[in-house]
Amino acid sequence: MMPAVSLGCWDLKGDADSTPIAVKAALDEGYYALDDAQIYGNEHVIGPIVGSFTKDQMKAVAKFDPTQDGTPFKVVSEDKFLESFEKPHGKPEDDRAVFVTTKIWCTKFTPEGIRAQVEQHLKDFKRSSIDLLLLHVPGDHYLWAKDENSVHDPRNAETRIICWKTLEALYAEGKVRLIGVSNYMAKHLQPLIQDIEKRKAAGDKHARLPFVNQIEISAFCQVGDELEQLCKQNDIIFTSYSSLGSAKCVAEYMAHEVIQSTATKHKVTAANVLLRWCLQKGYMILPRSTKAERVKENYGPTMSFKLDQEDMEAISKLNTGRRALLDPHEIA
Repeated sequence: MMPAVSLGCWDLKGDADSTPIAVKAALDEGYYALDDAQIYGNEHVIGPIVGSFTKDQMKAVAKFDPTQDGTPFKVVSEDKFLESFEKPHGKPEDDRAVFVTTKIWCTKFTPEGIRAQVEQHLKDFKRSSIDLLLLHVPGDHYLWAKDENSVHDPRNAETRIICWKTLEALYAEGKVRLIGVSNYMAKHLQPLIQDIEKRKAAGDKHARLPFVNQIEISAFCQVGDELEQLCKQNDIIFTSYSSLGSAKCVAEYMAHEVIQSTATKHKVTAANVLLRWCLQKGYMILPRSTKAERVKENYGPTMSFKLDQEDMEAISKLNTGRRALLDPHEIA
């Protein structure tokens, strides 16, 4: 069990004064989870803040009103949520209130590199296990490196299998409580699933499907039918990042006539509308900001209203397939 909403930590710089302010604002507002990553360079700062946040503090700030829920997610009590930390490997040795996701960057895509990064995360957060561990991208030669071979490199497929088996081993050892992937399109996920199913049939008790696939999803960049069907068939949950777009298109998304009119109708912000659409589609979301007031604004109102069927249909028609960030299809 993991929360449907996490504070996205991508923009939170490790040396910025705004980072601890934003994280504390999120915890005080009632966020139950944080989404972090090795490449963000901030886990050494965020870890101690999360570690000092207690279960009693979490219960005191909880603001979610289940009577307003219109999402496919399960609504549970605070105690029931806290009990979920005891699964699947028993009660953690450390006492935790906040669910934390971390990701392994492509420069660490070896069994040794992954394990070293896991140990660093556990050290930064002073924890006995990771809540959710993702492979950040599907290839070890990355698009941003401007490597012309990145689209065709045959080593990526082999690397995916090696890395995934390492995550399975960490799960079996109790070092990681949930495992998943990020930026995996159907062409990356299908061979991985086939390998897992083949090993399961051969009696590999460690073989395990991803729990999560974290990808860019917004009203303007929706999940393709092939990928959505593949994940649905294998009980892989989507986490949406850049639900509001990125710096280069967020203003455009917010200003769209349909988004603005819907926001006015429900007396919320355009950001609340875009985030709420994702939630009601069944996608976990990662609203992010370096500003404490925006961190709070993205959460409370988003959880306190419902889009009706007419709203959902109108927003769903806005898809253009435009990506605010990288295109994972360009990774071999």
